[in-house]
Formats: sequence, C-alpha cells, structure tokens
Amino acid sequence: MLQFKIILFFLITVNISTYAQITDAEKLQKTLAKATQVGLNDTQIEGIKRLYAEYNEQVAALNAKQKAHQNETILYLNSEDQEKDDALLNFRKKLTELINIHEFERLFGFQFKDRIEREAAAKYEEAIATYTFTKKQQKLVKDTFLLSTKNEMMTWAYYTYDPKVAYAKTTAAKATSLKRFNDLLKSFEIQKTIPVTGNPKMEHLVAMAKKAALTEEQILKLLHIVAKRDDQIAVYPSIWAKGDANYVLNFHDNVTSKEEAHRQFKEDLANLITLNQFNTMFKDQLQTQIKRDAYNHLVEAGKVYNFKKLSFEQKESLKALLLKHYTNKKMYTEYYEHDWTLRTQKLRVLQFRFEKAYKKALDEFGVTAGSAKKSETKGFDW
Repeated sequence: MLQFKIILFFLITVNISTYAQITDAEKLQKTLAKATQVGLNDTQIEGIKRLYAEYNEQVAALNAKQKAHQNETILYLNSEDQEKDDALLNFRKKLTELINIHEFERLFGFQFKDRIEREAAAKYEEAIATYTFTKKQQKLVKDTFLLSTKNEMMTWAYYTYDPKVAYAKTTAAKATSLKRFNDLLKSFEIQKTIPVTGNPKMEHLVAMAKKAALTEEQILKLLHIVAKRDDQIAVYPSIWAKGDANYVLNFHDNVTSKEEAHRQFKEDLANLITLNQFNTMFKDQLQTQIKRDAYNHLVEAGKVYNFKKLSFEQKESLKALLLKHYTNKKMYTEYYEHDWTLRTQKLRVLQFRFEKAYKKALDEFGVTAGSAKKSETKGFDW
C-alpha cells in the first residue's frame, strides 16, 4: 500500500511538472534560440531581449497597481487590462523596427501553420468543386492558396499593432492573393466563375436565367461577369486603404467604386441578354418600387381627377396601365443604366407613349380635370 502511494505521488508530481506553466525566462530563451536558428544577427537578438524585458516590467507594474487597488475595495472599477493591451501593441510595434516581415514569419509563423493549412484547404476544396483541373494544375492551385493564405495571415500578424496599417496591408495582401489565383486560371485558359451549388444567390440567379430562356453558354458567361464584378469590388478596398494610410485627405477615384463596378456589370449584362430576359430575371425584385410609383401617381392624379365615378373594371384597367408603364420605366432605367444617353432617349419615348395612352383612357372613361377636391385612391386594390 505504501509502495502504491509512493508511485502515485511520483506520477502526480511528474504530471504537474510536465504541465506546469513555463516561465517568462524560459519562453525568452526558446525564442532567442529560434532567432539564432533562423539567422537573426546579434543586434536583433539583443534588441528582442531588451524589448521583452521592458514589456515584462510594464506588465509587472500594472499587475502590482491592480492588486494594490483591489485590496482596498470590494468593488474594483479601474481594470488595467487596456493598459496591458497597449503595452503589448507597443512591444509588437517596436519589434517590427527590429525585424522585417520575413524574419517575423520565420520566428513566429509556426503558430499559424495549422490555421493556414485549414483555410487554404477550404479555398482549394471550393476551387476544385467549381473548376476541372489536371493533377498538375491541382498542385499549382493548392500551392498558390497555401502561399497566399500564409501571406495574408502573416501580414495581419506583423502589422496588427496599428489597426489602420494592418487593414491597409492585409487588404493589399488579399488583392495580391486574388490576382495570383486569377492569373493561374488564365494560364490554364479557364475563365473565372462563381460556384453555384450551395450559394443561394447564385442558385436563384441561375434559376431565373433558365426561366428567361438563357442558353447554357449565356448562363456560363453570366457567371463569368458576376465573378468579374465581384473581383473588381474585392480589389477596391486595398486601393482605398493605401490612400487612407498615406494621406490626410484621400480622393477616392470613382473608377474604383462599387457603383462603377455595378455599372460595368450592367453593361456586360446588357450585351449578354435582351431587355425582355432582364425583365423576367429581375422584375420580381422591383415590384415594391413599381407598385409604389404607380400608387403615388394615382395619389397625385386624384388631386385633379375624380376617380369615384369609375367602375371596378375601369379602375382595374387604369391600374394595369400604370403598372405596365412603371414596370417598363424601371426596367429601362436599370437595363440601360450603363449608357445615360441611350437610357434618356428610351425613357422619353416611353413617357410619350404612356401619356398618349393615359389621356386616351381617361377620355374614354369620361374623367375630366378639375372635378376632384382631394386625393382619391380608394377603390384601387393593391
């Protein structure tokens, strides 16, 4: 029994010592040993020792301050956690003055290995589910995602001491990652598309494209221009962030705006599908606006015309006329948005035809101006 207790005590002791928290001095020695291994010079190594000592002194002082305050009250309100965070960020900032990002990666990058591989693998799985690659191409894609993901993550880690700088650098890294993959697809002579399966927005788009009788070739081109638009928008933040990080007043170029990307997308779309196909695909999204415009028209017209005299059938006919007009107006406005001159011409012709049909309908219904004293839209079922 005594022997069993001795063995049990020995095992517990070994277990505790094995999992005991490592000291700051031991952590420093491991880091310095790795710094020597990865090729940092003596000046850099001494600099790291000095910075780490300064940081530990600051944290120790803050801990002592916090403990002293906590011992004086039952309700401690002034936590020093923010000051500790600031001390850590200051340490990281001074560290970047000692070592560059490549040296930082060699020294600390091992911590991100699993995460980098996991995120790169997810990107790779999405890519092979979207495109057909040869075995050789698959390896190139996998290696590209590993390199790009590592670059993004290490960029964020290196510059994280300053949120603005970190954002600017990381968004630029993401733009570089996007370009690497797109260039790889071009080298394979593959046009970029967006995955459809499992993506509700794209599944809906393809379903509506089929409803509008687009061919398989047209649908594939549609996926290409959606990818083109999304890539443009994805790159813009890196352009803006670079300016924001360097200038007090950053003039954002309209060419690098989401509005311009959508305008270009609509131009590509108009070159791909007809107005009727556009109507079939996107009219449902605009129904609320169309009905509101038609209703507002009746509100204003009701200030001039007395619609009470109209029969149910006449009201329905007038409502149908208005809905048709405002549907066409909205479709023309959206479909021809990329060309202001052409859109203006189309809308003028549309308005002329509507006014002619509208006046004819009112005349046939015997509705005259000046007979109403207030807005009247009751009786129109919306």
